Amino acid sequence: MKDNGAIKEKICETRRRKGVSQEEMANRIGISLNSYRKLEKGHTHLISPRIWDIATAMRCLSLLHYQQKRKD
Repeated sequence: MKDNGAIKEKICETRRRKGVSQEEMANRIGISLNSYRKLEKGHTHLISPRIWDIATAMRCLSLLHYQQKRKD
């Protein structure tokens, strides 16, 4: 993984727990399925705007709390 390994694991875990496919997540945040897969696998840097999009799409603001702690 290139960055933020723990947050990527949390995203994948939360998405699966909520029963949301990778395709649905990609559609919710406005990126291609291939781009979303790369994001979850760590082949793409996860930047703050995407964290917000993902957390909002999954209604999981705990992802944002993790990112905020990393900035402090």
